[in-house]
Parts: sequence; structure tokens; C-alpha cells
Amino acid sequence: MSQHIDIAVFICYDDHWRYISLGASLKRTTIFLTEDQIEKLRQLAFIRRTSMSQLIRDAAMEVIEDEEDIREGLRALADKQGTVTWTDYQRRRKEKKRTA
Repeated sequence: MSQHIDIAVFICYDDHWRYISLGASLKRTTIFLTEDQIEKLRQLAFIRRTSMSQLIRDAAMEVIEDEEDIREGLRALADKQGTVTWTDYQRRRKEKKRTA
């Protein structure tokens, strides 16, 4: 009776040295992921030919940039200078249609 063994090979394309050469300082941290998340992340890293760490750094940057965009948008909404109310906009639009 022969045994069959499946071996899966995972290649890690680590971009750590690229960050060091750019003068960026990386800090080590720990995150907790489910086995399913780890497996999907590993597969995605393999497909994209990058490291799991790089995917996580990219995702973290997306969250940070999204948060900055939200804060900037809220500041713009709070700034009343140069804005018009909905009522004023509708009135101006009606006036513009009459003159056109």
C-alpha cells in the first residue's frame, strides 16, 4: 500500500529590503487572523508575487488614506464660506432656467 503525499509550495516575495533601501523604518507588530484569512492572504500574495506583509501594509495605508479623506470632507462640509444652501441652489437654478 503506497502513501500519497501532497506538498504545497508557498513562495514569499518579501519587500522588506525595498523599504530599507528607501530609508523607511519598519516596526514589527503582531496581528491575529483566522486560518481562512491567512490562507486567502497567502494565496493572494502568491498570485500578486508579493509578500503577505506587503498586502497588509497596503491595506493599512488604504484605511489611513480613507480616514484622511473622510476627515477632509467633513472639514469642507463644516466650512460654510463659499457654499450655498439647498434652497439657494434651487432658487438660482430656477432663475437661470428663466433667463435661458
